Amino acid sequence: MAGDRDTEFASAERSDEQALYDQITLLESVEWVRPLYDAVNDLVVILNAQRQIVFFNQSFARFLGDRDASDLLGLRPGEALRCARAACPEAHGCGTTRFCSACGAVQAILASQHGRPDRRECRILLQDGSALDLLVKATPLSLNGETYVVCALTDISPEQRPRPLALRSVEFLQDLLDGYRHYEAVSTGALRLDPAVQDVPFEGDGQGLRRVLGAVLQSALEACPFGGVVTVGCEPDGQSVLFRVHNPGVMPHDAQQQIFQRSFPTQGPGRGLGTYSMKLLIERDLGGQIDFTTSKDHGTTFTLRCPLKA
Repeated sequence: MAGDRDTEFASAERSDEQALYDQITLLESVEWVRPLYDAVNDLVVILNAQRQIVFFNQSFARFLGDRDASDLLGLRPGEALRCARAACPEAHGCGTTRFCSACGAVQAILASQHGRPDRRECRILLQDGSALDLLVKATPLSLNGETYVVCALTDISPEQRPRPLALRSVEFLQDLLDGYRHYEAVSTGALRLDPAVQDVPFEGDGQGLRRVLGAVLQSALEACPFGGVVTVGCEPDGQSVLFRVHNPGVMPHDAQQQIFQRSFPTQGPGRGLGTYSMKLLIERDLGGQIDFTTSKDHGTTFTLRCPLKA
């Protein structure tokens, strides 16, 4: 059985067979669970403390129509959906790779396990090379003294994506940082809001911006020398809001030359989302720009410039 030493993000531990059977039996025995969740159009799964599926509704079963329904129980969501990351050789299941740090689904589930509902967007790269865009709503559920997570997954087509929201930069960054404080990489370096941060009102795709900034932040934490400090800040810049993520480490010269190229391997800064994909998302979908500076004297700073109005 994979243990926590085998993970690069969320826990790799799984329930033993008897505990899993008992949880599945319990969920099916609660008289309101099946009628309630079968009545909704969302794809609904209920997860145990190890993020394994112990219940799924008819919509989820129909969505995965070529699968034997009984085979889904005990899997994690990314495994059931055939996420390519969950199946990569170094993985110990959904949520355990370095790529999973940028996954909205895993982030929402972890937040819900800490007792608060969460709602995030997620793009899953499938094993057949296609992608699945989901809106993930995770809610804690207590039954018989145990806490489960109800995940409602909505397939998001481009025309269904949320409209730009009115946001404030400090609140946005504080929420982002709060979501990363319990991650393993934080133990090797401090994570702080820049004291000079400025509160800038702007409009934008909060989920898309969270994905890009989250990927940069995770990479900064991993690249931060022991005892160093990662700082995140922002300021107005004409008709844009400028976000900065700084760590005191220096990027290798070879990486500097290739970082935003399509062929650049998914290692180093931005690897959770992929640096080419990160640049594409910020420029094409968010109408912004991304750049970086790095030096021995000043460390590495990624800057993301987004328009004040989407």
